Parts: sequence; structure tokens; C-alpha cells
Amino acid sequence: MELRHGRTPTQQRARDRVERVLDGAAVVFAECGYAKATTNRIAKEAGVHVPSVYQYFPNKDALLAEIWDRHVDALIGALQGMLSSPAEAPVPETARLYITLVLEMHAAAPDLLSVLYQEGPRLPGVRSLRDEAAALLVPYLEHHRALLRPGSIDVAAFVLASAVEGVARQAVVPPAPSIEALTDEVVALVTSYLGISDV
Repeated sequence: MELRHGRTPTQQRARDRVERVLDGAAVVFAECGYAKATTNRIAKEAGVHVPSVYQYFPNKDALLAEIWDRHVDALIGALQGMLSSPAEAPVPETARLYITLVLEMHAAAPDLLSVLYQEGPRLPGVRSLRDEAAALLVPYLEHHRALLRPGSIDVAAFVLASAVEGVARQAVVPPAPSIEALTDEVVALVTSYLGISDV
């Protein structure tokens, strides 16, 4: 375990405690929102004393930033595994898998993700989901360049990553259409933009 926004623990017991703190913080942020979340509430939810929270995280911004980066890490890791599978898979099929994965991972914790998207990007040093997703898309799109309408692969990757993340961000705010309905519409949007048929 390496913390990007706090002090990295060295012993297993301390690592377990930090995991409890992060899990507790995620619950409190989801239930109370960022403004009403306090270190006392987080410590109580995590089953630790308040000094144990401050031992590793200087404030709740650091906790939120760490949770945000973990969200990005999980999503990028899943996308990386998907996009590293055979590049010969049809683009519409890959687009559907990509979009479904992003929407489902957001739907798994809508209350927390709503807070993360409201507060996370303003925090210094946090990772950019859009930029990291776009970087993953570039080699895949490059492989299929001959089939695609956009002239710039870098621009196409930026547009696609931004569009999918934008829909996912809004989908965690109720009321929102079902994942299935959103997936169909975003696939249609993406394939139309790329200039290919969703067959």
C-alpha cells in the first residue's frame, strides 16, 4: 500500500487500520456529503480513535483525494485489462464493453461518486480520469485508424473519454435512465462520431 495523499504505513496492522479509515470515510462521505463529514464521524465509522486518522491523513481533503485516486485506479485498471485484450475485436463491441464497464462501476456507489465528482477534481495532485482513459484509448484507436472518421487520434481519444465520463458523472445523480438505456444511446453517439456502424 502506498498513499499518495497521506503517510504510507509500513506495518500490516497499520495498513489494515488505514484501510478501515478509508472505508469509513467513503461511507461517511456517501451518507453525509463532503461538507457535513467530520473526522470524528469518520473515526467512529472506521472503529478507530481520531488521532489514528490524523496519523495518516492531515485532513478530510487528503482522505477524499485518496478515495478519488483509488476510484480512478480501479476504473483505469479495469479499462486497461479490457483494452489490452485482442485489438481485433470490432470497435462497436469494444465501445459497448467500455461504456458498460464505466457506467456499472459508477452505478456501484452513486452517492459516493456524486461527492467525489463534486469535490475531487478541485483537490491538488489528484489523478485525471479523463486524461488517463484517453491515454489508454490512443493505441486502440490507432490500431483501427483506417476504419475511423476523425483525423486526429489524440483528439478522438479526448472526445470519447470526455463524453463517456460526462454521461457517467450525470448518471449518478437521480433520476437517471437505466444503464442499459444509457449504454445503447452512448454507443450510438460514439459509433456515429467515429464514423462506424453499430452492428
